Amino acid sequence: MLPRSSMNKKLIDGRIDLRIIHDKSVNTWRKHTNYWEDCNRCNLAGKRHRVSFYRGVVPCDVLFIGEAPGQAEDICGRPFVGYAGHLLQDILKQVSEDVKFTFAITNLVSCIPLRWSSETKQYEVEEPTETEIASCSVKLAECVYLADPKLVVLMGYHAKEWYPRGVGKLFPKIPVIDITHPTHLLDQLSPTKELLIDNIVLKLIKTICTHIK
Repeated sequence: MLPRSSMNKKLIDGRIDLRIIHDKSVNTWRKHTNYWEDCNRCNLAGKRHRVSFYRGVVPCDVLFIGEAPGQAEDICGRPFVGYAGHLLQDILKQVSEDVKFTFAITNLVSCIPLRWSSETKQYEVEEPTETEIASCSVKLAECVYLADPKLVVLMGYHAKEWYPRGVGKLFPKIPVIDITHPTHLLDQLSPTKELLIDNIVLKLIKTICTHIK
C-alpha cells in the first residue's frame, strides 16, 4: 500500500497503479473526514477556518466537482453554500423535476485559497494554484472512490483541466462532463444568464438519463 505522500506525485502524472486508489483503512466518510480535517499539505492550511469536504448524499449517482471553497464555505465547512451554491441548487432542482438522482458536491481543493492583496491591503479569495490542486489530489481521489458516482460533472476551468489529467485517470469507467461554473453564471446579465442555465439543465437531464438507470 502506498502512503499518501507517495501517491501524491503519481496522481498528478497519471502513472499510479489503478489498483491503488487510496489508503484502504480509510473506507468510510467519517474516517476520510477525520483524516483530512487537520491537513497541512500546502500553505492554505494556515489561512482556513475549516476544511470544506462535501455536501449531499454519498454514495451518489452524480458527483459535482468545483474548484475551491469561498468565504461562506470556509466558515461552515461545506462546499457551495454561498450565492453560487444557491444558484447550483436551483439548477439541480430544475433537473430533478425531469429525472430522479442523488448527488454530492465537492471541490478540487478543500481549503479557501486566500492571497494577500497589495491593492486592497487584505486577503482576497483567488483561484487555486497548481501546487494547491496537486496537494489535494489524494484527498479528492478518496472522495471519488467513496462517493462511487455513476457520473462526474466538472464545474469551471480548473476542474475541467485538472481532473481528467490527474484523479480522473484513476476512474476511467466513470463518465465525465463539464458545465459552466455557477460563479460565472452569476456575472451574466439576463437573458444570457437564463439561456446558459437552460442549456446546463438540458445537458444534465440528457446525460443523467443516459447514465443513471
